[in-house]
This record gives sequence, C-alpha cells and structure tokens, in this order.
Amino acid sequence: MNYYLILLICISGYLIGSIPFSYLVAKWTKGIDLRYFGDGNVGASNVERVAGRKAGTAAFLLDCLKGIFPVFFTIWILKLPEWSGVLAGLSAIGGHNWPVFLGFRGGKGMSTTIGVVGTLVPIESAILLIPLFFLYRFLKHGIFSVMILGPLLPVLCWLRGRSAGIIWGTIFILLFVYLNGLKNVRKAWREIRNK
Repeated sequence: MNYYLILLICISGYLIGSIPFSYLVAKWTKGIDLRYFGDGNVGASNVERVAGRKAGTAAFLLDCLKGIFPVFFTIWILKLPEWSGVLAGLSAIGGHNWPVFLGFRGGKGMSTTIGVVGTLVPIESAILLIPLFFLYRFLKHGIFSVMILGPLLPVLCWLRGRSAGIIWGTIFILLFVYLNGLKNVRKAWREIRNK
C-alpha cells in the first residue's frame, strides 16, 4: 500500500470538501455572505433559509458532490481498499466543516456526509431513505432525523455482510457528524418540545 498516495487522497479530499459551494451559491444568487445571515452556517439549509428553495437545492446537490467525488475516485477509479474511500470521505466532510478557503468556518457537513455515505454504501443508504423521509415529515428536522436513524446504517452494513472497513467506517463517519451536530440537535429538540 502506497501511504503517500493515501495522504495525497486525504489532502485532495479535504481541499475538495473545502470548496464553499453553499457560500458561493448565496453570493451568486443574493449577493450576501452566508456567514452573516440566517444561522451563520455555511451549508445548504442556511442557503434555503436566506436565498430560497432553488438556491438551497443547488447548494445541497453541489455539497453532496463534494462527498461523492473523492470516494468514487478512490474506490472505483484508483481501485484502492474501501477503508481508503472512508478516509477520503472523512477528509471531504472535514473540509466542508472547516474549509481552508473560509478561515475554517464552514457548515455542519450533512449534505457532504450524504454524498459520502451514499457512495460508500448505496444500497444500505437507499434502504434507510423511506423511514428517513417519514421521520423527517414527522419531526420537521433533518439533522435530528438523521441522528435517530443513523445507528441503523452500520447495523445494515453488518447484516448485508459488508467488510469490517466499511462497518467501522460508517461508525466513524456517524460519530464525526454527531459530534459536530450536537448544537443543532439541542436546538431541534427544544423546538420539538415547544411545539
């Protein structure tokens, strides 16, 4: 295994993840700095909040691509082990959350994580889409819905006989998202209780 190549993949994944698509979409459509509007989060949900649904959808898809490309390139183009794709995906999520191009102030990583996980384990992700949709319709909070159903992902991977690298990779990705999204979860929980 060429560890210099793995390092290069991680650096490239981080730089791709650092491309601030949500920031750019808000800038191009509304001429605003997303860091000073809405909740100050440089992510697709805040773009939708301040620039409308079309802009938010565009930002979401572009942020998803930041997670898809490094994983796809690592596993399917370079033919490296699955755990290498996990590292590439984690690097992209880290780049989105702490982008070098915006002074390390980014989003919460949900859209990029969806791209990463959907590329790593597409069948398992698709299985969770239906319950995720209904839970979201009930709770009206995307991050809270993902965090409730998230632990089922590594379980599904285990049931389907996926490799240990993928199972542990999904666990690490979920932990990464959970730790970074705790503030949003507390806010969502307060809003649900106050309804």
